[in-house]
This record gives sequence, C-alpha cells and structure tokens, in this order.
Amino acid sequence: INFGMDRLDEATAAIAEAFASLDAAGATIPELTDARMEMLTAASRELSLPQDNSSIADQCVSAFLYNTRIVSAENVRSFFSRRQMSPERDLKLFNRFTSALLDPRRALELRCDTPQGELDGAAFVQSFLDAWAAAVLEPTHAGIYRSSYADTLSLLRPGKGKVKLSSTTKDPVTGGSIWTFSNGTRVVYKRTARKGVIDYGLLLKGGYTYVPSLGPGESAFVGDVAGLCRISGMSAADFGDMLAANGIDMACRASMTDLRITGQAPAEKMELLLRALLSYSRDRRPDTTAFLYYKQCERLREERTKLSRRGIIAAIDSTMSPGYYYPSTKNVNLLGDDLPLRVDSYLNAQFGKFNDGMLVILGDIPEARLQKLLCEYLGAFTVSPSFSIRPKVEYELRPGWSTYTVEALHSSVGSGEVCVNVGMATRQSFTIRSYCAFLIATLAIQNAVTEALAPVGMYAETTVDAQVFPSERLALYITCKPCAEDGLPAGVLPAESFEVLRALRMGISKASRGSVTPARLSVLKVALTNEMETWISQPDYLIRAVMMRGSECKDIVSDYKQAIAAVTLSDVNSIIHDLDFGSKMEYIVR
Repeated sequence: INFGMDRLDEATAAIAEAFASLDAAGATIPELTDARMEMLTAASRELSLPQDNSSIADQCVSAFLYNTRIVSAENVRSFFSRRQMSPERDLKLFNRFTSALLDPRRALELRCDTPQGELDGAAFVQSFLDAWAAAVLEPTHAGIYRSSYADTLSLLRPGKGKVKLSSTTKDPVTGGSIWTFSNGTRVVYKRTARKGVIDYGLLLKGGYTYVPSLGPGESAFVGDVAGLCRISGMSAADFGDMLAANGIDMACRASMTDLRITGQAPAEKMELLLRALLSYSRDRRPDTTAFLYYKQCERLREERTKLSRRGIIAAIDSTMSPGYYYPSTKNVNLLGDDLPLRVDSYLNAQFGKFNDGMLVILGDIPEARLQKLLCEYLGAFTVSPSFSIRPKVEYELRPGWSTYTVEALHSSVGSGEVCVNVGMATRQSFTIRSYCAFLIATLAIQNAVTEALAPVGMYAETTVDAQVFPSERLALYITCKPCAEDGLPAGVLPAESFEVLRALRMGISKASRGSVTPARLSVLKVALTNEMETWISQPDYLIRAVMMRGSECKDIVSDYKQAIAAVTLSDVNSIIHDLDFGSKMEYIVR
C-alpha cells in the first residue's frame, strides 16, 4: 500500500489486522468466492497480452529461487473455472492453509520504502506485532464484508422497446462486421478463438473540451473523475467490486477527441456488461465525498510518481509545449471543487447521443446471441440527431534543445530512480506510411543507443507517441537505466549520469547521420512486420485501432504490410533527422 509518512502507524496496523484476521478467524465464503473471481479475471487479462522472453525467464528464476508457480495463466484460469468442490469444503481447506502459513514472527518480511531519512526498524516491527496482537484479541466482525459483491439487483434493465439490425458491412480493421441498428447506433463485432472471454470498448465522440468551464490543467483528471460517480445507488468502489466479483474489468478514459470505456468480461456476462453500461449512462450521480478522498490520494500519488517513467514523460511533454491548456501532467492544486458536477454534465451530454460513437466487441460470443442482446438493450440508450464537432485548439511545439537535472530524493513519499531520459518530437503529417516509417526510425535509434550505452553499463527503454490532435506530432521517449552489476562484463559498471548522457547523445547522433543502410532497412522492416503481427493479435490493440479510425479518422492496421514495404530509406532518415533537430528535452534524475 502507498501512504504518506505521517500515516505509517495506521498503514502498518491495517496490514497487520488483515493478516491477523485471516490467521485467527479465516475468510468467509463470500470473500473466497470474490477472490477466486478476481483471480480468474486477472488470468484472463494476462492471457490477452503477449509474453516476452524476459518475463518467461523471470518466472523460471522465481520458481527456482522461491518455489513460486510456473504454470501458465491458461492453467490458472482453467484450474479456478473448472474446479469441482463445494464452497464449504473449499473454505475449510483455505482457512487451514492460511492458519498454518501466517505467523507474525516467521515467514513474513516487512518492507517500507521511505523518502530520505532513516526509519526505526525495531519500532516499525514492534508496531506491526502490537497491531497483530490487538487484532487477535478483538477480531474484526465478519459482517463488515458484504454478503456478496456480485449482487447486481440494483442495475437498470431495458424497457420493452427494441431496435432492429438495419445493415451489416465489413470492418477493415478487425476483419469482422459493423452492425448498424435502427436507432443509428453502431457495433463492431468479431468472434475470436479465446474461449469464454470478450474484450470490449465503448467510444463516445467529444472529448474533455466539452466539459463546461474546464480550467487549465483539469483535463488530465476528467477520466478519473468520470469513474468516481455513484451508479445505481452504489459508490464507485462498490460498483467496481461488483464488476470484479463478476469477472468484469472496466476503465474510463477521456481524451481531446472522445470518451472511452474499455475492459474485459466473461462471455457469459455479456448481458450484465450491457446492464452496467446502461446504468452508467442513465443512473449516475456525482459523488463529492469520493472526489474529496480522490484528491487526498492523488496528492500522494503525484508525489510518488512524478519521478516515475510516466511522470517524467508527462513533464517532458509539458516542457515541449509550454502554456498548453490541456497538459498531460497532473496537478491536483488546479482542480476545482465543482469538477464532479461539471464532469457529470459532460457525461450526460455524451450519453445523450449514444449513436455518435460505437461499441466494439471482440471475443467468444455467438453472433446470434449477441445480436439478440443488442436489439434488446441498445434501444434503452439515448440517441440524438446532433453530433460532436471537434474544436480548434492552439498547440505550440517549442523547437530547440534543453536539459533539466533533478535530484532523485526530492520527494516526500519515496525516492525516485536514477535515470537519464530524453524526449524528441517533430510535427509530421500522419499517414500509415509515415507512421510505419516512424516506427522503423524508432527501432534504428534504439539499436544505435543500445550500442552506445553498452560500455557504460546501461540499458534503454523506448516509448513512442503518435499524436493526431490537436496537432499531428510524432514523439519518441528514451529512458536509460543501470544494468544489474552482476550481469555486466568484467570491468564494466553503471556510469555516472553525465557520462551516460554523453553516450546517449552519441547514439542518437550516429542514427541521425544517416547510419541506416538499405540492408539495415530491410532487416528493420522484417522486425516491424513481426511486431505488428504480434500487436494486431491482441484484442485491446485492435479495439484501440478501431476507435482511432472512428474518432480520429486514422487507420494504423489496414494494409500495414504494404505500408511497411513502401517505406524508403529517405523516409526513415528524414524522420530521425527531424526528431533529432526538432523539439528535444533531456531530463536527468540523479
């Protein structure tokens, strides 16, 4: 758990009480049932992601050193979904296991990552033991846990009015179907081979610029605040727990162009998913209490993550476009107290034109069953003849080169990680060919940087960003981190920050001087083709691609092989040069 240092005793007590409760009183059947469903959901989510070689190696090392599981996510999902055992017997075995496992004085390791300053280890451990002992003497009442988080009785159901399927066309991105219904709503559907799982996405056009009286910097919080509402009488936390107990994952995100609700669900819970979306659209209330708690947590989260990779990229972005009204950097001090009310007004407007968007469903659900459910439910959503118009927004990309240095320990929550970062961006007309050329250029830069960093004991991670609105822009972010010393050749150790920065500059400069040869270009094209094949096998990537085509009118999947083949040496070298001499910012954490 994460907390401010002024809450150390309370956080320690909370952890101790949770373990002591399991040790002394055991779990209840509802707790075990909900936990099993969360395990199923996590395993299904893991199956939707490709597993790289390093994660497989880490799993093998962990199994060898710590005897952790080495079974696949598919085996975990199969074990929990097919297990034939009565809840009472299952609970008895689980409680017997936890009672034997948990002991405050053995087989437990306490770790507290603190900011600069010493922690009294003896006092820390003693406070944990005291809280454990107190919890055993006065155990938490079992009734504090809901009888079942899976209860869905309060969710809305559709009325008697139904819609009909009007037309069917082929979707060029997924290869599936686009269904248009009689009230104008559109659904993209493709049946996939993954058994028992569906991935979904709801797109509503019209981004955070439509939030009434949106202040500077508030845009970064709109997606979060949209997820804090009370839904069908449930708090946001209870609504999330209800979905999780039924194996449904749901996340909300707002951008300049649209609002997106995405996630994953068991195929047999498709109707429940539609009920949840219907309730979110029509039976939703702002929750100011949840918002106040969110602000308190967000202050800690901002402090803890500002020197994380994501926080550094956001800081680089803000520096590249100073004065931008809709920055990605979060600053909780910019939040107005009435933002939940304004976001609720925005959500009402968005869900009031449900036909100005689309629902994307990829998964193991028969076409006939899905169409029957959609005809029953889509008529309950509000539609409108009006459509969103994308506003014109000023966006400046500052040219030139700048360098910033920050201290890793300048944090009241936890220390940052020592690293060297660079962000490079350039304005570029966005087409699938220029996008593929950019990805090839990224591979070339990554190879050159990796070669330059090897003698200084560092490795590089890259992140790409292809922005369409408010201005078409390509950006590359590189983070250099120290390698584990026991894995480096003899005589090589991670170097100091500015020596690493020199090596990083040399690698980028080498790539920028036209180091990509025709032979090398052919190799990079094959590498990108293989990567794209992996990406488009992932349902979440396809859903994002469908939404990008529908909202931003850019297709990054159709005919990608022809686009890669059409990329020339001049295309790649030109993009590398433009990145190197465009807007560049170096960000050193030491």
